[in-house]
Amino acid sequence: MESDLLNEPDDWRLGPDYGYQMGRPDNLARFDARSGERYVRRLSARGYVFQLSWLERPLVTREALEQWQNQFEGDFFTFYDAERDRYFSGNFDSPLVFTPAGYEKWNVTGVFTEIPGLPMYEYPDDWGRDGIFLEERDDLGNDLFSLTGSWTYRQIAGAHGAASGEYYSNTSGDTAEAVYFGYGFRYWARQDPTLGAVILYLDDVNLGQVDPGSGATGGAAALFEALNVPLGLHRVKIQVAPPLEGVACGIADAIEVMR
Repeated sequence: MESDLLNEPDDWRLGPDYGYQMGRPDNLARFDARSGERYVRRLSARGYVFQLSWLERPLVTREALEQWQNQFEGDFFTFYDAERDRYFSGNFDSPLVFTPAGYEKWNVTGVFTEIPGLPMYEYPDDWGRDGIFLEERDDLGNDLFSLTGSWTYRQIAGAHGAASGEYYSNTSGDTAEAVYFGYGFRYWARQDPTLGAVILYLDDVNLGQVDPGSGATGGAAALFEALNVPLGLHRVKIQVAPPLEGVACGIADAIEVMR
């Protein structure tokens, strides 16, 4: 766990002024084909960027910020966003700017950039606010998962999303893969006794088996959660498990991503 915390809840001495600006760089390239269809490709994987300022602060705060900057010049630390009660791991992407603002008063400005792949003080967990869904198909009917084997797309009541569709396969070993940029993910599928189990992998690490056929019949729900995952580009693989009690029908529906 990363414990070097700037703007920590119990010590606001180094907390920046509100409101600071935050946003995520545009990591996508967009191309409009002659047919009118728009294609989107991810070019980079960068986190949030914060424009921070400390205005008319005493000399002791200015010196503490300069010391902090020097301490983590080649390292990283955690910035706490009090407005969203969320933590971000990264560094100042350039030296802080110190400007006199009166007798022993200073203005300090700088940019904090979240860096993918770093450990965190606390991972984000507000799915209602920060989660986004990757469906199996987009609204134009394009497959969004990479499929190997004999998967079939079908529309069926209870599947996730407005299109209410899902991939299914009756062949053990078939895989459906999705690439995402974010932290952890949740696997969504409907539940029904006629369904078989799947094995989930994250970046080729076996996360275990999930069985949508083991519960009461119901619509799509989050059946598995991988939460403490560093920010980055990740690959989720859904593999149809060997038949359990004669049932082999794996489901690949929506993946919910923590952003």
